[in-house]
Amino acid sequence: AESNNDAIKNACTSINSNSIKDKSPSCSTRISFIGNSILYFNDSPRLMEQFGSEAAVASLPSDNINNSSTNRRIVQDSCLRGGASLITILEKGNGMANKFRTDNARIIMSSCNDASDTNSSSSEIAYKYDIGVPNVTLLLSESSNNSSSWDYVIMNDYTQAPARIENRSATIQTLIKDYIPLLSIKQNNSNSFNDKTITPILLMTWAYRKPCKDSDDLGSVTEFMEKLWEGYKAYAKALDEVLLTDLSSSTKKTAPRKTRIAPVGLAFYRIHQQNPTLWKKLFHTDDFHPSPHGTLLQCFVLYWTVFQKMPPKSFIFDAIDQNILWSTSRIMQPAGEDPLPRPTRQEAEYLMGVAEAVWLEVQDTSESGAEFVFNQE
Repeated sequence: AESNNDAIKNACTSINSNSIKDKSPSCSTRISFIGNSILYFNDSPRLMEQFGSEAAVASLPSDNINNSSTNRRIVQDSCLRGGASLITILEKGNGMANKFRTDNARIIMSSCNDASDTNSSSSEIAYKYDIGVPNVTLLLSESSNNSSSWDYVIMNDYTQAPARIENRSATIQTLIKDYIPLLSIKQNNSNSFNDKTITPILLMTWAYRKPCKDSDDLGSVTEFMEKLWEGYKAYAKALDEVLLTDLSSSTKKTAPRKTRIAPVGLAFYRIHQQNPTLWKKLFHTDDFHPSPHGTLLQCFVLYWTVFQKMPPKSFIFDAIDQNILWSTSRIMQPAGEDPLPRPTRQEAEYLMGVAEAVWLEVQDTSESGAEFVFNQE
């Protein structure tokens, strides 16, 4: 019989070059990602897929597997581009052709009919790279092979954009004009949306560790965070004013298509207040990208935002102990850079607790009409 450790190893190496990429296992939650290096550093889409692997789901307590309307197996795809905003990624599309040109991104093809789409000679196994979908429209449009049943789309903006009024306003216009038609499924050609409309999840990012990229005017960590929080709430409000326009006030709060904010930045901020030493470890050496610690926290918050439940704790801790949690990641840090430390089990448990506490606090304040409290520095 297969041991628990073997099952975890198999799960953590199943998204690799040994088979054609399977985008449609049954009974899965389907998540698309749109964003930039905040997502592709340490490969958040693949890490989320690990959290929703067969072995991860099997590790959940038996009473937690089927007690939700949403299955916790995860299938994902993405359109990512370094430095992109929600506006520019629409214009320029996927930018991962070179960055995801790694061994873990290889997908073996059953045949090689188009040599331009592969990276092997006729005497070699034919393969291509899993770089995601070429552009946002293809990722989300109904004509895409994968999109007609996306459950969620996780989107992050260029970090400073929501914090700046002018950029925020321009992004809101783009969300309404360009994104909503891609997210929306109308009922019988009417002006009403049905509940199959893709649920938007806005990934709220964080204040930089140090001022950089001309961010000095955004103020302290607390001031920067307050601006980001206001910006992402404005994005959500703008989306919901259209997506929920046909619903009564009593049903808007629980509508499946209601925009969710993944408060990743607030989780970073909470650690900034509680544990400054660990907060510094959430960042890459450039002071703004996430380290493996930061990406793990990010995915914990995303998991709570999608499922409203604890991630598969025993699976994650065992994978950390065996140093295989990121074994399927297409990229960690930029090529040529020394790898950063990975979170320990103890650190992961703390990050998991913060993710849960912040997510629950945001839900409580949202329901009560209160505001998240930022401590003045």
